Amino acid sequence: MENSHTWVTKETITADKLNGLAELDGVNEIEDRLNTQSLNVKNFGAIGDGIADDTGPIQAALDAVPENGGIVYIPAGTYLVDQQKLRDGSTDTYGALFPKPNTTMLGVGPSTIIQLADGTTKVDLIYAKNTPNLKFIDLTIDAGPRNTPYWTTGLQLDTVDNLVIRDVTVTRGNIEGVYLYNSTNFDIKGLHTHDNGAWQDDASGLHLDSDHNGVVSNIISHNNGFHGVIISSSWEIVINNITAHHNGWQGLHIQTGSNKIQVTNGSFTNNSRGIYIKDWGTDNNLLSNIVVASNAYDGVLTWVTYNNIINGMQALNNGEYGVETGVNDDTIYIYASIFKNNTLGDTHEVDNSHIYINGLDEA
Repeated sequence: MENSHTWVTKETITADKLNGLAELDGVNEIEDRLNTQSLNVKNFGAIGDGIADDTGPIQAALDAVPENGGIVYIPAGTYLVDQQKLRDGSTDTYGALFPKPNTTMLGVGPSTIIQLADGTTKVDLIYAKNTPNLKFIDLTIDAGPRNTPYWTTGLQLDTVDNLVIRDVTVTRGNIEGVYLYNSTNFDIKGLHTHDNGAWQDDASGLHLDSDHNGVVSNIISHNNGFHGVIISSSWEIVINNITAHHNGWQGLHIQTGSNKIQVTNGSFTNNSRGIYIKDWGTDNNLLSNIVVASNAYDGVLTWVTYNNIINGMQALNNGEYGVETGVNDDTIYIYASIFKNNTLGDTHEVDNSHIYINGLDEA
């Protein structure tokens, strides 16, 4: 059964768009709330014309959210925001917007754009620390003003448990698109990151760092300066339906002790390398139904890792090997996979490392 509701913006919102906000019988209540003075950023004086500085009005709406939670509604428009001093008193790092716990920032889709103003430096466009139960829905976050010299991030989220992201685009962060640190029970779906990470090694479209027990699905990450997605020191994360292409380094980079990462239904093409799994303790990860194709170097490279499994892979037309293990005692197990037209060969074992294909050691 299909349910829909028309907002005052004349954009149709389906039941899926309301995921995490309310049950369907509460739709009318949501509309009423969106049009109250305490929630709609327009009622706080935001213009959204791509010229006016809307930092103050949007922050005022965020500050007005009650302790038990609320929705800040951002209608279609381009909202320029500029730096404010961090609320923790930091003097050398700045953010533009600071949501409170239990806040939902809701736009209407790609036509709701929050963008850093020209000349803004060292800024996280949206910054949250120790701020649980945040939701970002139907927004475009543009962290790259035309004249920004360095160091911007779209979403900088530190210890944000129970995070929900739905249908959000994040672009032009000079450091990262989305950086999620030390967080658990997150649910990210429909994230599109592109043209981020131009200034720093290991920067990416999406960086999961020291996180656990989360789900990422339907993510597209491309044309980022370094990695499409990087996972560091994290565990028990499920990634389903990921497309990472034309990134400067890896499409997917799993490192620094990350374990029990499950990746299902992934396409990693036209990156420098499709997938890189590295570092002590980065073990017991499972990749299923993936394509690594037309990458400049290896389709998959492992380095000092053990007992990682690939089940169902197509490794095609990569510039070096389909799969390569890089150092002593690396071990990777591959099942039900196809190798074709990889320039230097299908597999390559360095030193005493081992690639097992359908139970047989390639050595």
